[in-house]
Amino acid sequence: MSEPDTASSSRHNDQSAHSSTARAKYPRAAKSWTDTESSFAPSGEGSETSQQLHSTLKFSTGPTLTVHELEILHKTVCNTIVPSWLTRVPHKVGMPMCGTLKAAEWLSLYTVYMVLSLVAYHNDAEPHSDASKIHLGITLATQIVNICFSRSLTPDDVNTLPYLLSQYRVVGQTMIKKHTQRGFFLNFLRNIPPKYAKEIGANIILRAAATNWKPYSPSSEIAAAIKPILHEMDCDTALQFQMTSSWKFGGKCFSTYAEHHGDSYVEFIHQGTKGYGVIHYIIRSHEHAQPMFVLHVFRDLDSQDEHKNPYRLLPHLNATVKYNHNLILKAFLTKDIIGHCAALHNPAQTFCINKPTVSLVGLQSMSMADMSSSDNRRS
Repeated sequence: MSEPDTASSSRHNDQSAHSSTARAKYPRAAKSWTDTESSFAPSGEGSETSQQLHSTLKFSTGPTLTVHELEILHKTVCNTIVPSWLTRVPHKVGMPMCGTLKAAEWLSLYTVYMVLSLVAYHNDAEPHSDASKIHLGITLATQIVNICFSRSLTPDDVNTLPYLLSQYRVVGQTMIKKHTQRGFFLNFLRNIPPKYAKEIGANIILRAAATNWKPYSPSSEIAAAIKPILHEMDCDTALQFQMTSSWKFGGKCFSTYAEHHGDSYVEFIHQGTKGYGVIHYIIRSHEHAQPMFVLHVFRDLDSQDEHKNPYRLLPHLNATVKYNHNLILKAFLTKDIIGHCAALHNPAQTFCINKPTVSLVGLQSMSMADMSSSDNRRS
């Protein structure tokens, strides 16, 4: 996405240039996701493009998107790297040719694509402007979903959720209640004590599929990366190894970058620190069934550039920005992998950061919602 590169310097010019253009209807979640219909007049009478870029969605009153904002969203949908299981959003969402969105598409639109595009673009919007209302609407809805699908609630989550629900009350009554009850159960199932999980039959729902493993001799670089993990597992570094290109667990496929780009971007937590990286090798020893994931890990922003991160004050969006150069090669165990993430690569000068970066959104809540919808389809 190129628009955020100069967002701080050109936003007001862009908005002024489109101030005379009718806004495309903004897709809020204040009504049921299925309550959609064609509703507005073309954006501009003299422009073919403007006539085509008006929304087909009808919702309750609220902020709307300009043609320019809609174009930013379209570019983000086209350029974002996502895992294979994530429900795709039509590239021309909001245009007549797109049609109406399904519930799963709405969830992807809010929690991934709008976070990577419009939240970043309107990070410094003027208070009380339409841009600030758009920013607030997206962040409220997405934070509610992400908190409810977190692996464990922190005291901060407990204090934050009632406030978010009171600010966006209708979202709490429709989007969450109607479409994610099944996901709440599955999330609970993952985190209860093992003895209760066995009684309920959690292994049937969350079991891992068989994987094709082949003999593998690690290079010196890979051997150095997995050495700390082998020590943690009390293993001899001279063991024989196997490798695979993909590994399935909980209905999701984790792949090497060479196998599938989207399935290789993951979020992890190690020694209390959350990070993001790209899987390049999945290996295991003959003596242990547990796989090791060898990742190229994205580096954290320095303190100066972190202040330019548009997500720094919005932790419940599960979004961040990392440096995309001089990646670190590290190995992690299954217990360290949280799940997939969506990634949008940014050139240097994006967000006024001099180095290439990558915008990342953790997809844990989307994963739980996908499991919920899949289970509903089977039943």
